Amino acid sequence: MSAYWHLLTKMKKKFCLILILNVIVSGCAWFGGSSTSSHKLGKTNIPKLPQSQKPGGTGDNWRYMGTTDDNSMVDEINVNSISSGVSSDNTQIFNFEDRKTVTAPNKFAYPTNEPRFKYLISSWQINCSTQEYLMRTTTLYNDSGTKLTAYDYTNNSNIKWLKLGNGSFAHMQYNFVCLNINRDLGY
Repeated sequence: MSAYWHLLTKMKKKFCLILILNVIVSGCAWFGGSSTSSHKLGKTNIPKLPQSQKPGGTGDNWRYMGTTDDNSMVDEINVNSISSGVSSDNTQIFNFEDRKTVTAPNKFAYPTNEPRFKYLISSWQINCSTQEYLMRTTTLYNDSGTKLTAYDYTNNSNIKWLKLGNGSFAHMQYNFVCLNINRDLGY
């Protein structure tokens, strides 16, 4: 008789385990199932969210440069965008593109009158001789990679060359572009 109870108890445990497993799988199918099965359950069709696109892509062309002191923003440089040119006074100027990503929106101090962006892709010029840099264009994107706004300073005479600040993103970019320092960093 005790062997019978033991077998019955074992079968009850297996049945409970199968029942629980079935409920879990059914729950997963219900929450993540197709719109057809949701419709059969009396639910309305749930719209699909667009895939998040990282502006500029995620290829090997992006190299990690650094982060702000409070870790609220990361800077990367597009190595494929680095090109050189010569200015009117025969100074060598490098052009490049960088991407800044806001990693901690609650810590980041957004500029006044700007939308809360996730990504910021900018094109720059850097003068290696004078250690100065100049912003040419910048585009702001939201979390899903949708363009929010863009600015073009190429023909804006109010935009002036700025001196590099020690420890700034621009200084790290100068080391990378002009001096080939930290070219082995990256992803």
